[in-house]
Amino acid sequence: MDELIWLMNWYNSQCNNSWERQFGVQLTTTDNPGWHLTVNLDQTPLATRDFERTEQLGEDSWWQCWTQDKEFLAACGPRDLPKILAIFRKWAESAR
Repeated sequence: MDELIWLMNWYNSQCNNSWERQFGVQLTTTDNPGWHLTVNLDQTPLATRDFERTEQLGEDSWWQCWTQDKEFLAACGPRDLPKILAIFRKWAESAR
């Protein structure tokens, strides 16, 4: 399954007429250039799980992922968005 479709399905599965009003998923661009992903985990099964910071830093490809304050955070280069979505997916699915 495509990582973006998976993320949409994960988001939808969290929606309960409350969670989506206070929390959610944010995907923004950065000026270095790249992407920044914030997934608020509060009131989800992932809220208490830690994710050890992981990163790959290179000239053409870079990404970083970590958890902090009940959020999954990730930043990456302009072509690495599928990588950080895959990392979030793998981590989220390993909680089952």
